[in-house]
Amino acid sequence: MKSFGYSGVDRRIGVGRNHAGCTHQQVAVRRIGIISEEVVVPATLEALSALHAALERFWMKVDTVLANQPGTRWRLQLATAMAEVGANIVLHAYKQGEAGGLMGLCLSLCDDGVAAIFTDRGVEFDTRHLDSSGLTSLQPPDVDVERDELSTSGLGLVLAQATVDEIRYHRARTGTNCWFLFKHLPQLS
Repeated sequence: MKSFGYSGVDRRIGVGRNHAGCTHQQVAVRRIGIISEEVVVPATLEALSALHAALERFWMKVDTVLANQPGTRWRLQLATAMAEVGANIVLHAYKQGEAGGLMGLCLSLCDDGVAAIFTDRGVEFDTRHLDSSGLTSLQPPDVDVERDELSTSGLGLVLAQATVDEIRYHRARTGTNCWFLFKHLPQLS
């Protein structure tokens, strides 16, 4: 299978020519590369702002090539999913206070949508929440439970799943965690 084909991004966390073993087949990527933006940052809460800055640079590029640009609501939904996945990497992939953890993000405009691919070399995600294809199958909490009884743990990925069309996880043989988010471009009226 064809690899993602990103170039020039930090290989220490597995973003590179073969994206740490995450192939098209494993994450069902459409043709990627019309427009892209890549960043590698420390896996810290402070560095999450760099992900938002990368997204803003990406939108500036996208706005120059798309005649029918996604609206604010659509963009905020993608940004919300990205923020939740990024925060989960920071909070769960690396032990609190562990120095040197990195995360990578590659944003790509595809023929029919936008892909956001996160990578890290932290702790493996609990795969009990995945179906056989790697799709997340998280369920929202019971809304009839008292507010004080609701745990905030796990809500982020449920929110991310609700705001994009596809979210997949794969742990590459190299030990790299790969998160693939995809949101279809809005259909023209």
